[in-house]
Amino acid sequence: MATRDRVRGMNAAFTTGQAGVGEMTPAKPPLRPMKLLVAVLVAGVTVGLGVFTYRAIADRTASFSGQITPAHSYVLNFPNNGTLQAMNVRPGQHVRAGQVLAAEDSTVDQANLKAAQAEVDADTAALAADQNPQVGAAQQSQNQLDVTKAQQAVSTAQNSLTLAQNTAQNAIAAQSSVVSGKQSVLSADSTRLTTVCTTSATPTPDQQASCAAMQSQIVKDQADLATAQAQLTATQSGAKGEQAKDAAALAASQATLAAAQNRANQAAPPVTPATIAQIQSDLANAQAHVAADQQLVREDTITAPADGIVADTAGAAGDVVGPNGVHGFNGPAAESGTLSAQQASGFQLFVQPAAPNGGSTQESSFAPVVVLFAPPMTVTAQLPEENMGGTHIGQSVTLDVTALGRTVHGTVSQILLAPARVPTATFYDVVIAMDDQPSGLLDGMTVQVTLN
Repeated sequence: MATRDRVRGMNAAFTTGQAGVGEMTPAKPPLRPMKLLVAVLVAGVTVGLGVFTYRAIADRTASFSGQITPAHSYVLNFPNNGTLQAMNVRPGQHVRAGQVLAAEDSTVDQANLKAAQAEVDADTAALAADQNPQVGAAQQSQNQLDVTKAQQAVSTAQNSLTLAQNTAQNAIAAQSSVVSGKQSVLSADSTRLTTVCTTSATPTPDQQASCAAMQSQIVKDQADLATAQAQLTATQSGAKGEQAKDAAALAASQATLAAAQNRANQAAPPVTPATIAQIQSDLANAQAHVAADQQLVREDTITAPADGIVADTAGAAGDVVGPNGVHGFNGPAAESGTLSAQQASGFQLFVQPAAPNGGSTQESSFAPVVVLFAPPMTVTAQLPEENMGGTHIGQSVTLDVTALGRTVHGTVSQILLAPARVPTATFYDVVIAMDDQPSGLLDGMTVQVTLN
């Protein structure tokens, strides 16, 4: 009876597809042919759509905006402070490597070089005399010649010191006059403001506007005075350094003269190894001074480091120049009529935010004496990080120069791995070399870059 119930339960399980406790689960019936065909077709369509989508994404052409940049950009200034004597080039001019672009006043440096060379000549003659002692009248004649040369060296060094002192005196006097003038202007404007703007208890709108303009002018006067005072301090410091250097050169030449006179006054001056060593040391120091002064003379000119085109110049003859460039202001960019001036309230010749202490916050600025662009021109584009995986050096690109209406081909030559990050993205600079450079190409022109 139990066996019969078990068999009946198994038959029911095979019929319904469900099994009870202790019963066997029947296998699922196979799919019918029509259902199998539909499943295969659905799978094929799904795979095809995936492949099509991948190819569409992979074949999509990447295009970016870039700009024309020079292969090399040189910012050229004088290594030492001085006065600009000549600007020999203008923006847009093509120059050759070694060409003199600008010159600084070298009067003092040339005089110092001449004095140092005279000291070398004197020490050379003294060393020759000590290494090859002469006898009698010939010895005395040579000693006298040494004295004459040493006297010439002292005279030249004295002239250099005098010239430096006179130059410093004139420069300091001129700058002091500028400071006095700026102080007078400030005092006059302050007096005028007090006189005009404190006499009326109820000023009219025109009077209020005039007073606001005068207050702005006083702020500018304060900034001009501070700049002039700073320039006076710099002039005094530079003059002190030049005079100290010339005084040291004069002292050295005087010591050489004293030694030459001492030898001339002795009938038979003893020549010892120590004496020769001292003269050799003096000669080496003099030669070092000549080398240093020659370097200073060379640094009084700016020469082109390579063939290229002058992108910008600053300054004119008489301007103060130095390692930072030509002295100037940030103000002129915000003169009356410019966007910055329109956004400011009231009348202002230069836009100047107020300082906490009531003074001016305008700071001095410097512009490079010469900016030089060296060929060839290249294209720099910023690529998003998601496009960097498919970008490589040597990759071909198409370049559309918007301003010229020209299309040229190029090659990726550099990939700079220093990222530029913004709040929502990361970019990398890619430098592209052009196969052919069209005429009229200028730095900063917009280029549409398409990766091939």
